[in-house]
Amino acid sequence: MKYWKQDDFDDFRCIAGACPESCCAGWQIFIDQESLEKYRAFPGPFGERLRGSIDWEQGRFLQDGPRCLMLNGEGLCDLQTAGGEQSLCQTCARFPRHMEEYEDVREYSLSLSCPQAAKMTVERSAPLSFTVTEDQTEDDPEDYEDFDDLLYDLLCTARDLLYKTAEEKRLPLQLRLDLIMQTAGQLQDCYDRDHFFDMDHVLEAAGKQLDRLAAAAGDPAQIEIICAAEGLDRESLEDAVRDFQLLYHMEMIHPDWISVLNRTGEAVLTDEDAWQAAMDPDAETERAAENILISLLYTYFCGAVYDGQIRAKAAMAVYSLRWVLMVTAMYRQEEPGAGYMQLMEKALWQYARQVEHSDQNLDAVDIWFGEAPL
Repeated sequence: MKYWKQDDFDDFRCIAGACPESCCAGWQIFIDQESLEKYRAFPGPFGERLRGSIDWEQGRFLQDGPRCLMLNGEGLCDLQTAGGEQSLCQTCARFPRHMEEYEDVREYSLSLSCPQAAKMTVERSAPLSFTVTEDQTEDDPEDYEDFDDLLYDLLCTARDLLYKTAEEKRLPLQLRLDLIMQTAGQLQDCYDRDHFFDMDHVLEAAGKQLDRLAAAAGDPAQIEIICAAEGLDRESLEDAVRDFQLLYHMEMIHPDWISVLNRTGEAVLTDEDAWQAAMDPDAETERAAENILISLLYTYFCGAVYDGQIRAKAAMAVYSLRWVLMVTAMYRQEEPGAGYMQLMEKALWQYARQVEHSDQNLDAVDIWFGEAPL
């Protein structure tokens, strides 16, 4: 078994009551079977309260509005106070630690919906990187009978190229995002036509294209000539307005999110200059944008091995970053005295909670970008 981790995975520490918004609010917390049995036998008056705070049919904690019934007024978990960390169900004990499973591979990351994880991602000065360890453990082949090893290997190779594209600082950030979407779209076309072996050619051509554009850095006219000659679709304000509408069609996890969307649309998407400024972070904050992009590519892209949604998984990373930049720009107008990084952190975890805490919303991204024209 190979175990991949983002390099700061083990550095995460919950900041508990200092957190700007508890992870115990704004989503349904489902309970694993082992914890349910433990809660049935929890002693004393608190045990009675605990059992009355569970929807036993659904296997989840009940809520008071958006808040878990175990969450007290100080933003702390009464269950953890009463029974210690070992009393937490798997969902609560692991968050924001996230794992993706592939045959004989486990990939660990930190969910950006956690304010502290968002802060770690935005404020780090070094590129986000990953470590790998290995042991003799193997998955049961019967559990992965339908796993496509060839496609998974191709996706891993593609993801490495997308990382390289994300970090090509000689090119404007939005051009890099357009290149990622072009590569993913071409891979999707190969997949849809069952031309798997053409994917290697797509990746080779995309790598050469990236090199040509990087070599032309500093000459905008030459870059535009290359983009036009190779049919690269560039994101426009019209495109941005269209795709921003997806966020309105999602399940609303936090009641204030509609207001955030409305204010962002008004501040950023009604003016070409405002939108261009939002999409072009300065050098100081560009690294933060790159780290967000790479984190999302790492978490989601290779999941296409299970559903074939290559383009949509790339879009999950690309458009999430674009939307976070838009929300950050809105907050910057509203809070001109606040630091850009702090505003980006807030925009990041608020956005991520809307998407990552809802399977319905994750599916909406797949459907929207899976059906969208290239």
